[in-house]
Amino acid sequence: MGDWLGTGTIAPRLRSYRPFNEARAFARHLALKNLQDWVRFCKGELSTKKGTLPQDIPAKPMRVYSNQGWLGLGDWLGADRSAKASRPRKQ
Repeated sequence: MGDWLGTGTIAPRLRSYRPFNEARAFARHLALKNLQDWVRFCKGELSTKKGTLPQDIPAKPMRVYSNQGWLGLGDWLGADRSAKASRPRKQ
């Protein structure tokens, strides 16, 4: 449709995305803390030195990478490590 309209836009479900590990490394490099930060970054509302979301990284990574290593948003952002470290252990 984007080709026909001349916009060049490709539907998210038809795009080619970076391999999971490369995309996750990019997301972790942003040093975002939570879902709200990720959503704001994807919308271009969060000022970072990293620019904007590249077209080959999905705004909704859980849909694209669900069978390719997806463990959750904490793992995607790299925030999982600090969250686990601060939780009290069950006895």
